[in-house]
Amino acid sequence: MQLINMAIRGYFFHRNDRVSNLYRHSFKNQAKWLTYINKNGSNTLFGKEHHVEATMSYSQFAERVPLYDYNSLFPYIERIIRGEDNILWSSKIKWVAKSSGTSDSKSKYIPVSYESLIFNNYISAQDSLTFYTKMAPKTTIFSGKGITLGGGFQEKQENVKVKCGDISAILLDNMPLVGDFLRASNRKILLNSNWDKKLQLLAESTQHENITSLSGVPSWMLLVLKEVLRLQNKDNILDVWPKLELFFHG
Repeated sequence: MQLINMAIRGYFFHRNDRVSNLYRHSFKNQAKWLTYINKNGSNTLFGKEHHVEATMSYSQFAERVPLYDYNSLFPYIERIIRGEDNILWSSKIKWVAKSSGTSDSKSKYIPVSYESLIFNNYISAQDSLTFYTKMAPKTTIFSGKGITLGGGFQEKQENVKVKCGDISAILLDNMPLVGDFLRASNRKILLNSNWDKKLQLLAESTQHENITSLSGVPSWMLLVLKEVLRLQNKDNILDVWPKLELFFHG
């Protein structure tokens, strides 16, 4: 176990040079990503309607593809929800994230591709750990486990062919194996759609663990911490988890 923890710590510590190099050449890397996006979008319905080409420049992209708001994009999104392929992206869309609706109080449905999970969400999580291990080389975060708190999935409605839920639930449902090794609670608990039940099970299953990190929405996590303190009859969370050192949130 100790060797595995050391290997994980070493991976993130030595990954820093590669990540830093990407940021030092940010314009060059953005140009590569634009080509990647154009290549994958050129054969989609949206891409064909806007004459997107794999090798087009940024100025050509800006000229051919106008700015869209959510309402303008929704007809495309609605077709994705009904199960149509190659609408906004070339690979099959299996998940739709439901937003909290902060702009106009209405929830929005955001298509999530496999590539988005890998190259956006999971890479960002790795980057966070990479930067942290660089800033805190003596960290013991990998000697214990973390609590990852997220939302859940909705029951499928008629004519809905994709899985719909909070982005945090989609991430947990597709978490790489290393995430299971570092996480305290199992996916069944974390993806429970009953919030009160999830809160109780999460607190009960982690109160005796060696928790070194927390990840999730602060207001949700605060409820979990309060429940753990109640179960343990403590006033300070460090009296329950003395090696807790890091809290990730977005």
